Amino acid sequence: MKLNDIIITLIMFLALLGMAVFLFNIPIGIDTRTFGAWTFGAILVFGIINIAMVVIDSIKRK
Repeated sequence: MKLNDIIITLIMFLALLGMAVFLFNIPIGIDTRTFGAWTFGAILVFGIINIAMVVIDSIKRK
């Protein structure tokens, strides 16, 4: 499995976990807004890493 596939899978898993916590109001020990900010930040960071990997890969192929 390529690193790109692993990162996409991790992004989707984080989004699914965040949706489950918000939907079912699962107590996680921190404020809901704080958890949402951490989840959004993690998804954003992994998304930026993924975009950077795609750009680097496209430059290498040229």
